Amino acid sequence: MPRRMLALCVCFSNGLAGCSDDDSSGDADADADADSDSDSDSDSDGDSDTDGDGDGDGDGDVPVVCEAPIEPADTSSPDHVIADCASDTQLREALAQGGIITFDCGGPATITVTAATALPNDVDTVLDGGGAITLDGGGATRLLTVDGMWWQQTATVVTVQRIAIQNFRATGSEALGVVDPNPNNCSQGFVDGDGGALLFRDVHVRVIDCSFSNNQAAEVGPDTGGGAIRLLGTSSAILVGNRFVANRGSNGGAVAGLFGGEVTFVNNLFAENEATGWGANSNDAANETGCPIVENGQRQIGSGGNGGAVSFDGGDQGTVSFCGDVFERNAAGAMGGAFFRTDNVSPAPFGMDRVTVRDNRSLDRNEAAGGPAGLYLHRQEAQITATTFAGNSSATGCAAIQADTGTLDVVSSTFAGNAALDGVGGAICDFQTTTLEFCTLADNHADGGDGLFAGALFGFGSTIRNSILSGNSGAGGGTQETCNDVGHAGGNNLQWPEGHSACTEATTFADPQLGDLADNGGPTLTMRPGAPAEVVQVGEDCPATDQTGRPRGSPCTLGAVER
Repeated sequence: MPRRMLALCVCFSNGLAGCSDDDSSGDADADADADSDSDSDSDSDGDSDTDGDGDGDGDGDVPVVCEAPIEPADTSSPDHVIADCASDTQLREALAQGGIITFDCGGPATITVTAATALPNDVDTVLDGGGAITLDGGGATRLLTVDGMWWQQTATVVTVQRIAIQNFRATGSEALGVVDPNPNNCSQGFVDGDGGALLFRDVHVRVIDCSFSNNQAAEVGPDTGGGAIRLLGTSSAILVGNRFVANRGSNGGAVAGLFGGEVTFVNNLFAENEATGWGANSNDAANETGCPIVENGQRQIGSGGNGGAVSFDGGDQGTVSFCGDVFERNAAGAMGGAFFRTDNVSPAPFGMDRVTVRDNRSLDRNEAAGGPAGLYLHRQEAQITATTFAGNSSATGCAAIQADTGTLDVVSSTFAGNAALDGVGGAICDFQTTTLEFCTLADNHADGGDGLFAGALFGFGSTIRNSILSGNSGAGGGTQETCNDVGHAGGNNLQWPEGHSACTEATTFADPQLGDLADNGGPTLTMRPGAPAEVVQVGEDCPATDQTGRPRGSPCTLGAVER
């Protein structure tokens, strides 16, 4: 797995270092060698206390932004109908057999689950709560597991839909040796303890219109994770219309994946989840640290903390995509307060469309190196469109996005008020090939040092076109407060204030008169420019629509939104 601990450039370690892979072998271990209805009211009604609608008051549903790729499974002819809702006996018996499982509890009901059940790996299973059932683990057990017959080739489909899943817990049993004192950040915690509620291996997974709250996986460990769901080598996974609130795990506070095929997220809310580990994870192949061997001959460094909401790690993975999702107030002990992904073999496809990434944090826990608060992308072919990154803060790393060893194309997106509190790149850190087109980067800040540390963009060789960069700042002043490198390619950009060095050639210095981050139409908050048309309405090679989905003018407005 790649070296992922941050310090100043590329993969911040204790000096300048490039990201490198430890091992790309594709075995089935836990990445050792590759490197809610949340209201607790038992009604499963979906009225979560965190709605993701941007106002922070929890008064509504996550908007249906993108078309769902699948519908709930047909359960009109169930194999098992759970009528005894006073205990979990009938439910566990049905899960052990598989098939279509529904409930007839006479109304909303909460069933306390006392032990985990292994699903059959050769029978398609549907667990359907009908919007009326809450399953509660009492903080003592996982709900279910399924282990496929063939690594990444099992055809069995497991569907969980229209049900609330809360207070489940997976505890680690295979502890790593304690290193004390631990000046070299040797891995601590557990090897296992994945999937606080659901642990899937190999099969096809479908999770639709569910809520997951207060579920917990093992809280410390280099590779363990998935406070609510763990996807281990799954053939495919589709998650639509779910809420993940206040789940915890060493990596991937809500969802953690390892290896596996295509994963699709549509219209999900991720709020207040936390990756509780620290120090990220890498392999000391040269034994420079003297850390003990963890497993498979590896000496691992770091104890997790990647992906406050979602983490995907290891191997040569398929496409991971998000459409219409909301990430807010998630936190990571190391890298990616909202999302973390690394591929160890070749650049992997990653997509994000009409997503909100807001008020996420990466922490500086246990004096371990921190990382980006929004997204960490390593070895990705990433495309981001019509997405807003706002108010994310990182203790030591880049605030909204850090991308390295791949490509990143961002179109019609907004970066507003993000802060690298003691690091570089208030909005973006770019250590690869990055292109920004028709983007708005405003009021981002970097506190890592003098003006070299770039409130908007830290990196080298990016391309910026038809974009607005306004009010970005670095702690020490100077002329490079917007971008640290004044040699970026591109042009036809609008930048302010005029005391800063131009990020690209063909830059105009003028105040775009941006409005506050607000609802200007569309599913994400944006900043509409108010400057005269002759200042901002000079876009070239315009896309069909702006970030809100409105048609672009001709000529169109610079930045993410038409004036």
